Amino acid sequence: MVGMPQSTALMTRTPEVTLTDPVEPPPPSRLPGAALVDRAVEVNQRIAPTLLRLALAVVFVWFGALKVVGSSPVHDLIAQTLPFLDADLTVPALGVVEIVLGLALAAGCFPASRCSCCAGTWPAPSSPSSPRRS
Repeated sequence: MVGMPQSTALMTRTPEVTLTDPVEPPPPSRLPGAALVDRAVEVNQRIAPTLLRLALAVVFVWFGALKVVGSSPVHDLIAQTLPFLDADLTVPALGVVEIVLGLALAAGCFPASRCSCCAGTWPAPSSPSSPRRS
């Protein structure tokens, strides 16, 4: 190695460790309940969207029925928000619309994520009535 540049000296050295076949790592040990958790995740992925859609449908039908029957606590709020409309007609009409939307959701006529009719139910992030995020 005397007189050789360092880079060629490293290339001519014999390896100190002999290479053998790569050893595969042992498979990771699974906890006893891992199969049960995997099965629960599989079942949830299959039925959760349907159950969530049905839950939203129940909320729409229930709130709509309260408006139609006349025992909804939002009657006065709607009357004050829309003073140019007769609240005794508007509130039951909104209730009928909500019931129809709820039944359509329950029947699976359209997915909840694409429900453009539901867009007016929740305040938009840019509307003045929604809280500002800082």
